Amino acid sequence: SYPGQDMGNHPYGYRYHNPYDAPSLGWGLVGFIIPVAGLILYLIWKDESPLKAKSCLQGFIASIVLEVVCFLCLCSMMSY
Repeated sequence: SYPGQDMGNHPYGYRYHNPYDAPSLGWGLVGFIIPVAGLILYLIWKDESPLKAKSCLQGFIASIVLEVVCFLCLCSMMSY
């Protein structure tokens, strides 16, 4: 095994580890403020930078959940 490589579930027995990959509040906020961008970044980075990709996905999910909750609150208020 070479430095920077991780023996994982790769078809050839190794997986490259990106040294710049880390969870990021900034990318999570991007996914929260612009959900479509968060989803796209997740799909782009999910293999090469899984920790950054997860941050984007978490921001995306949080945004969608907040939108659904606000929509349900608005609907319940309008029904009275």
